[in-house]
Amino acid sequence: MNDHDVTAVYRYIDENMELYLGWLMEAVRQPSVSMYNAGMGEMASICARFLEDKLGLKAEMIETGGSPYIYAHLDEGAKDTLAFYNHYDVMPAEPLEEWESPPFEPVVRDGRLWGRGVADNKGSMFSRICAVHACKQVYGKLPVNLKFFYDGEEEIGSPHLDDFVRANGGLLKCDGFFWEGGSRDLERGRPHITLGVKGICKIELSCRTAGRDLHSANAAIVANPFWRLVWALASMKNEKEEILIDGYTDDIVPLSDKERKIIHDMSFDEQASLKSYGIGSFLNGERGNSLKERLVNSPTININGFRGPSNDAETKTVLPGAASVFLDLRLAAGQTPERALKKIREHLDAKGFKDIEVKLKSSYEPFRTSCESTLMRAAAESAREIYGMEPNIILNDWGSSGVCSVCGRLDIPCIMIGVMNEDSREHAPNENIYLEDYNCAMKMIASIITKLPDM
Repeated sequence: MNDHDVTAVYRYIDENMELYLGWLMEAVRQPSVSMYNAGMGEMASICARFLEDKLGLKAEMIETGGSPYIYAHLDEGAKDTLAFYNHYDVMPAEPLEEWESPPFEPVVRDGRLWGRGVADNKGSMFSRICAVHACKQVYGKLPVNLKFFYDGEEEIGSPHLDDFVRANGGLLKCDGFFWEGGSRDLERGRPHITLGVKGICKIELSCRTAGRDLHSANAAIVANPFWRLVWALASMKNEKEEILIDGYTDDIVPLSDKERKIIHDMSFDEQASLKSYGIGSFLNGERGNSLKERLVNSPTININGFRGPSNDAETKTVLPGAASVFLDLRLAAGQTPERALKKIREHLDAKGFKDIEVKLKSSYEPFRTSCESTLMRAAAESAREIYGMEPNIILNDWGSSGVCSVCGRLDIPCIMIGVMNEDSREHAPNENIYLEDYNCAMKMIASIITKLPDM
């Protein structure tokens, strides 16, 4: 049993909150929008500098063709090794007019820190840097080894992540990963511990029915590509939201009794969600445990939008020569992007839509860590200690990320915890985190680092 006193680390964190808040604010002031390749090199340098100057590590910038991956290793000669994945890129800040304060000028207001990237994902990144810094100051030598792995392209689908892991997977071997970040109930305050994600397959369906755009008077004798797409889409789902593609759901892994209980015990505030979404009811009137199961373990086929020849469709009478529709397919545990794509192609061919092209834009596989992993148990025990309540265990998030590229391929347990709340507004104007959640996230990491070797 190690003799580290984690309460001394908690005190150190509390005494240095102003310092640690300043570190995060420095990072938020640096724009790092991967979609525009704006400020990425500067932000990578800031991340490397903090790892080197504050934690005494050697940070490597590893090039793969896009923004560099950043890697650092703290070797304490310990039995267990934990790793942190975070991303240093952020979403664009537009629409700027909807921000109450400039997005890259972080400000503290009403107990929260506001600015682009504070929640997604710089807040979680720096909570971990600060937690390790505090542990080093108090303990000197940590009871675990640590690895830091930072991605600069997460918000554009991490297009080089698979290549990085194939070439450098050995660097990432560890006993458990903290992936990206996590959240907390806004009303009840329960911290979330998330064990995985759904997969995603982003595709474009495109159709050409004429060599060029035509006058709409020709619609009597020439096919409209939008109608072809509408009919194709209608063949995939019915009005009850049931997927009609043969074999599409066959690979979904059935829930175990324990997994189903975790889903049923999961907090999900239906009334708050209905109000937030501006809707009167959920699909098909779903409620209670069946609603939760749909969120966690049901695939979706979602229409993102259409593309045609004109932005002036209200007044321009045109028969498009070509059109596209963009879909995202959320995949449940057991499904793969490759098989989902294959089933859609086979379905379109069988239904008479061989003329519709299917193009893969990007994809992530689903991933789920065992609900009995040592890392999960350490996190749950730490959450009870830090927050004074039972954590909200989420079998897998209904969003997606590249976690399977690392933890699935290398067979590493993974959890997601962090600084967000249900009103953090990530990817939207007025992104924010509570200062209390930043503080608690540091203490969670410090607690897990301390407890894990004895579990």
